[in-house]
Amino acid sequence: MTYYKKKETVQALQMTEHWAEYQDDAPAWLRAAWHKPPGSPGAVHINGRCLFAATLAGLSLVDIGDWLVFTGTNIGVVGDEEFNKTYEAMES
Repeated sequence: MTYYKKKETVQALQMTEHWAEYQDDAPAWLRAAWHKPPGSPGAVHINGRCLFAATLAGLSLVDIGDWLVFTGTNIGVVGDEEFNKTYEAMES
């Protein structure tokens, strides 16, 4: 049997070398994630120079070029290649 991935609308932000600059101009979902206790579901926190996200699969290191994907309730970390295979921008 063949299956396809259900379409869902997500919000996403790609991490760059200047990710710390997002803190003041970040989307509301990311600002909320920064204020959650580290390790709690959907939390994003900084440990030294590293950025971590608490995903459904556990704590994930967010590398430069990775995407933080917000589904409305959860945050995921997706590599750039996988992101481009899975998602496409919506027309606004």
